[in-house]
Amino acid sequence: MFAVAVWWAWKWRYNDVFGDNTLWRNSVKFRKDYVKGVHSVTMGGGRTGVVHRVEREILWLPPLVSWMKLNIDSASHGNPGLATAGGAIQNGYGQWCGGFALNIGRCTAPVAELWGVYYSLCIAWKRGITSLKVEIDSLMVVGFLMTGICDTHPLLFLVHMCHGLLVKNWKV
Repeated sequence: MFAVAVWWAWKWRYNDVFGDNTLWRNSVKFRKDYVKGVHSVTMGGGRTGVVHRVEREILWLPPLVSWMKLNIDSASHGNPGLATAGGAIQNGYGQWCGGFALNIGRCTAPVAELWGVYYSLCIAWKRGITSLKVEIDSLMVVGFLMTGICDTHPLLFLVHMCHGLLVKNWKV
């Protein structure tokens, strides 16, 4: 809190010196409101008492020995924003068997996730993998791939490209 207060004080002083003093004239009220907001968030949205955190262990579980596992993650810095995707293919012993990192450009998070799925399925198919377990953290994309998407949806082309790979002669 102290560091944030000092930063705002510096910013206001800088703006006063260099002429942009129209913003946040009541700096004391702003700081008080900011502290109240931080306190409210750390106390669970206005509730009093201690915030209890639930600790969960997250771990990678290998696929069956005859299968491969594909883990995909994508991100978009903004919505839309600069986006990337990455994936790793591992066998049942946890050994790395392939992967990729992809600079997608400017798009939304679901588009980045779908490009990640498509690109990783292409790699797995080209490597001759016949049994593949795919893990992705986007429930929306999983829904698109499992149940389909309406014909007017803007992501239809990407979902159809992924479906084109999913129907090939392999277990996914």
